[in-house]
Amino acid sequence: MNDNALNIILKELEPVFSAQKLNRQDGDDVIYMNKTHAIKIWYNEERKLFMLDVAELNGEDSVDFVNKSMYLFDDTHNDKDAKAVGGDFVDTLNKIFGVTRIRTASVDLPTKAAPGTTPGEDAFCNRFLTLYPQYKEKYKADVEKYGDFLYERFFAETAAVKLKELIKENDKKAIAKMLEMLDEFYVDANYDVQSTITYTIIGGAFRGDDELFEKACVYMEKNAPHLLAPSKSMIEFIIKKEQKKKK
Repeated sequence: MNDNALNIILKELEPVFSAQKLNRQDGDDVIYMNKTHAIKIWYNEERKLFMLDVAELNGEDSVDFVNKSMYLFDDTHNDKDAKAVGGDFVDTLNKIFGVTRIRTASVDLPTKAAPGTTPGEDAFCNRFLTLYPQYKEKYKADVEKYGDFLYERFFAETAAVKLKELIKENDKKAIAKMLEMLDEFYVDANYDVQSTITYTIIGGAFRGDDELFEKACVYMEKNAPHLLAPSKSMIEFIIKKEQKKKK
């Protein structure tokens, strides 16, 4: 188990433990208990998952844990991802205990890059939210939930989904608007943004759907010429290799 990741997860859970009077139990297993529930957090080495198990205490000696949430966490994940695991477990436990999450502070939207600087993820997100303001509340909710802007997760759940939707609908003007924005940032922004555009957005939108990707390539030839070749390489050499490993 990644002890550092576990400690981050437990730190995220501390407010829940305190509010519900859940106390850490003795022993090697990570178990917290109060008068009504037992909470177990453990790592499934074989499946590379952090697990959240919960048992309702009924006065009997035996405790039957039931999995309530699981979260992928392997060697490619970092401290930000561990905070995301903790945030997910917090939400799960709050639902179990009937706690409604209330926004306590405003979250600022990302800003443009300063003049003369290379645009990063914040600047890219600023442009994306300008084009698609319907995602502003999700951005704020995600930052509040995870304590940071987890940009790969955010764009996988928004931009990738939106791009796939536009290509399916064959909305030429809307497709051109989005692809031109992606092409601009692929050329001008830093490596993190370039990777996000090709792997998270393009890869996320067309993973496992060659026919739809071919349709997107037709649009990219005109509206995103700089993005066309790296997108094809991403799908062909990285995404498809990942899919083969899973089989």
